[in-house]
This record gives sequence, structure tokens and C-alpha cells, in this order.
Amino acid sequence: MPRNSEIDRLVNAAQALLERYKVDDPTRMHGDEHHRHLLQLSILSPPNEVWAPDDGRLPLFGINHAYDDEKGARLIALACSGDVNADAVLSAVAGKYVYNQSVMPPKLRDYVSRKLGSMMANGKPWPKPRTLGRKRNGNHRRDFIIATVVSALIKGGLAVESGRAQHSAASIVADALTNLGITLDDRSVVRIWKANRDLAQLFRIDALS
Repeated sequence: MPRNSEIDRLVNAAQALLERYKVDDPTRMHGDEHHRHLLQLSILSPPNEVWAPDDGRLPLFGINHAYDDEKGARLIALACSGDVNADAVLSAVAGKYVYNQSVMPPKLRDYVSRKLGSMMANGKPWPKPRTLGRKRNGNHRRDFIIATVVSALIKGGLAVESGRAQHSAASIVADALTNLGITLDDRSVVRIWKANRDLAQLFRIDALS
């Protein structure tokens, strides 16, 4: 269990991250728009990565941002599970390859081939869209940021939740949110993390060091 001074440092660091990404800013994009934007970011090569235009990658958002097929594999898995936003992003990327008459990377090509083949054979959308039990959460952006910070703390060695006498990633984030005027208890933070962890784990943040 970390010492109290270490807990204070982690709470302050988590609070700084939550502030940096403007967790409480209601003017930022929400819902499906935000979800698709995050998914787009998750499949791009790093902007400072050196790559050759003839290595099979296609610039997507400026010359320094190309689709990364290895990162795309995780997005393809989300789409195959029925995530309609992941499918929409992959379809848009595939459309850019077709428009530019470029050869698609193998994982993206296989996904598009399966999608088109299934639709032609069955006349139904594939992958089958996952049914959401309720309308998408209006706090999607806030929840993604919370889940990303929780994931960073977990990668740093903390458990997501612990007993009452111990500190956990969830309790540290809950304390940091309280300092920002957002009231969520530990269990709510855990619930948010569980609902968003697949996407949050696609991202790395220079966290809490």
C-alpha cells in the first residue's frame, strides 16, 4: 500500500491529467461524434514517426498521420463485436484507400472483404450491430477521460478497487474528481472504467510519473 505522501502525489497527478483533458468542459464533443474521433486517433501512426510513402500506408489527416494496421487490429476486433462506430471509422479509412487507388493493408483488407462478402451473401449488415440497452451516455467524453486515467494508475501498479482501508485507482480518481467539483464515488468510477476500458486501453498517456 502506498504511503500517504505517495497517495497525495497520485491524487494531484490524476487531478492535473483530468484538468489537462478538460474533463468537466461541457462544450466539447459528446456521444457518437466523440467516440468516432477517439477511434480515429487510436489507429494513427505517431505524428513523429518516420515512414516512407511507398510502404503501404496512406496519409489520413495530413502527411504525418497514417493508418497503422497493427493498431487497426484492435479496432477491427471492436467492430467485429458489433461496435457500429468502429465499423464506421474502418469503412471511412477503407474508402480513402479505394478513392486513392491504394493497396489496403492486410488486416483492413480482410475486414472489408468479410464485410462485403457477408452482405452480398446474406443481404444483411455485417458485423451485426450491437444492441445498446439505452441511449449513448451524454457523458461519454468525461467517462473516457476518467477511464483513461484509471487505466494509467492500474498500469502503475494500483488495483482498480480495494478494501475500505486501502487506496485504489478508483479511489484516487474519485478524490481528484472531488477536487474538481465532480462528485463520483469509487463504485461509480469503477463502473465507468469497466464500460470504457477497451477503448481507454488503446491510448497511452504520460501519466503520474
